[in-house]
Amino acid sequence: MARGSRCKVKADGSCPDAADVFRLMLCAGSWRASQGVGSVPERCGVSALCHEVAACLCGGADGCGDEAAGAAAWIRAEEEALCARVFSGGRDGVVSARGQELSLMADGREVLRGRADAVFLDERGSRVVVCAYDWAAGRDADGCGDGWRLAALAVLLARELGCVPQVYAAVLRPFAVEREVAPVFFCPADVVAAREAILDVLARAVREDVPCDVSEAACRGCRARGVCRAFSRGVEEWSVADVERVWQELPPSRKLAAFRLARLAEGVAARIDACCEAELKAGGEIPGLALSPGRQLFSVADASEAFSLLSARFPRHVSAVSFARGCRVSVSDLERLVHAARREEEASASVKGSRVLLRDLLAPCSEVRFSRGSLRECGGAGAAPGCPF
Repeated sequence: MARGSRCKVKADGSCPDAADVFRLMLCAGSWRASQGVGSVPERCGVSALCHEVAACLCGGADGCGDEAAGAAAWIRAEEEALCARVFSGGRDGVVSARGQELSLMADGREVLRGRADAVFLDERGSRVVVCAYDWAAGRDADGCGDGWRLAALAVLLARELGCVPQVYAAVLRPFAVEREVAPVFFCPADVVAAREAILDVLARAVREDVPCDVSEAACRGCRARGVCRAFSRGVEEWSVADVERVWQELPPSRKLAAFRLARLAEGVAARIDACCEAELKAGGEIPGLALSPGRQLFSVADASEAFSLLSARFPRHVSAVSFARGCRVSVSDLERLVHAARREEEASASVKGSRVLLRDLLAPCSEVRFSRGSLRECGGAGAAPGCPF
């Protein structure tokens, strides 16, 4: 296996990428709809940091910043742990490559491409560990499409190797809030089944008559959102409809589609509001729109000081009990307080244990209420397909 370049070769749009497979499973029409639409620009800081981490992984931490060096060290540790689970001798005798650019051919043309950020292969070529990196930061990390992305990489690797191996795959997110790694195992039969499923959706994706299926998961990050006729047509139809009357006549599948459209429209409206507000705050003008001044909000920053001041002014009326009735207790702050105290007593104290202890201690003076339920999609007809392998 040839060693790839450090940085990803930009896709020219001639065929889908492995990361697109999940969206195509949800909306096969998104591929043709996005042709000719410019890609979403990547934030410069994030892009530069990704290249710096890649340089650390390939050439060492010399000259790398602390954040990039820390991310690279975490990636290496996770890769070592995966190899230790798969290969009896760990990394000994294992062939490795980084930045491997892969492609899948069908009917004499390239139909899929992808990048395996790290590949580890045993000497017989029967077992492979493949890692894909996701640079999403904070809570923006979204792993709902990981299964299909990794399945696509397994298919691409099988084509590259000329055989169908056992594949252990994982997506590594060094900048996510929760960096838990969930490896996926593909046996040879899974790789063959994934190849058939992916080739089927790729064949549908290039057809001119394939429709777009609007849903929050399918449209998230889709380049065609701004020109998608299915979305705009759906919003226009519902905006002039008598919703309550039409709703009673809809079959269940149409109701689910309407729910997905409403969720997507909410997201679009929120982004437009944010853009308008940012432009007006920057001194721009939008005829017909004005930014009203914010309301003054009064709050108490120090509860103990507030009690001292009020009890001194009204000593007969403000007692600790009466003052406490006007206070709200932050359970999350108390959890942090209890956990810090437990860590001083026992270094191995867990956050979960501290949470349970707090609730046990405060049981005599607490109450349990249930919040209002929220709508969410569940399994069944019309639900977003997960990777079955």
